[in-house]
Amino acid sequence: MVEHAKITRIDFTVDVLCLDINELIVIHHASHVENHYAEDGSMGSKYLNFTTEKHFLIYDKKKQMKKVKKMQQLLPDQGWTRIEYMLRKPDLDLKKMTSLPNPFSDLQLIAYPGANGDKVYNPTWQLFLSACRFEGVEKALAYFSEADRVHYKTRLLTEGRSEWWKPEQIWQGLAAAINTIMTPKGYAPKHQHAVA
Repeated sequence: MVEHAKITRIDFTVDVLCLDINELIVIHHASHVENHYAEDGSMGSKYLNFTTEKHFLIYDKKKQMKKVKKMQQLLPDQGWTRIEYMLRKPDLDLKKMTSLPNPFSDLQLIAYPGANGDKVYNPTWQLFLSACRFEGVEKALAYFSEADRVHYKTRLLTEGRSEWWKPEQIWQGLAAAINTIMTPKGYAPKHQHAVA
């Protein structure tokens, strides 16, 4: 039965439209950012490594789907970024998956450009944002003195667009998704009758 199935791997995915992966800055205290690039030199994906058994993968879903001919006419005009958390060997059955802690709650995602004004175009600031994207925020901040680190991190967190990222709301949908998997269309639990 589905409800007694043991999970050997599960991927939790979030799709975000109107977001280009090249605009995205990722912050996670327990991992380092590893960037992978496409053949044309553009950003392909970001890995946030914890262990071989769990990690985040953030990538350009639109670029991936362009390789599928039957999907090319269905692709949105705007950017399409996928945020994916992969967990191997959770050692839980399907019904107990909702007891997992929310892996997205410790993930901060900030989209740039996120502010107006001349200061945004300061060369040092632009170099800092690039370092955040390609090396990770902690490494980017390490280039500055301790006093400047506070300034740049504060500015990073206040000027970027982060209101769109709502991990708690995302996780609330897990129970409903599992219920859909456990009760597929046309299946009525024991002692109940299907309703037409």
